[in-house]
Amino acid sequence: MNITLPAKYNFVPRFYRLAIANILSNLMVPLAGLISVAFLGHLQAIDALAGVSIANILLRSMARELAPYGITVNAVAPGWIPVERHEGVSQEKKDAYQVRIPMQEWGNPQDIAEAVLYFASFESKFVTGQYLCVNGGFTLM
Repeated sequence: MNITLPAKYNFVPRFYRLAIANILSNLMVPLAGLISVAFLGHLQAIDALAGVSIANILLRSMARELAPYGITVNAVAPGWIPVERHEGVSQEKKDAYQVRIPMQEWGNPQDIAEAVLYFASFESKFVTGQYLCVNGGFTLM
């Protein structure tokens, strides 16, 4: 099971230094983490689910620690967006997934980009520690 913990832990101290440097420069830094999250798991993805749990704990901890400095920490959790990396997936598997999406349609990269843009904008200045699931309602099932 490889969930790449060292990369996450090595990132945090550098992230804090960057965040504090930006605070000292009087810059508001809304941060959006683009994290692909599988909220509905299965046995073959136990390592991914462990990674998601760790990412969620890290997100919430960073949000609490950095909120007093005016820094927001949020994440976008995209659903299955058909892009180049899914070219090898059979049409049968794609259809089986799509019927489970309450909106009954695929999202596109623009949907994810707009969610990230929201978190990076001034409009989200009072939103922190949140995952925004952009998946057509898939996690409702």
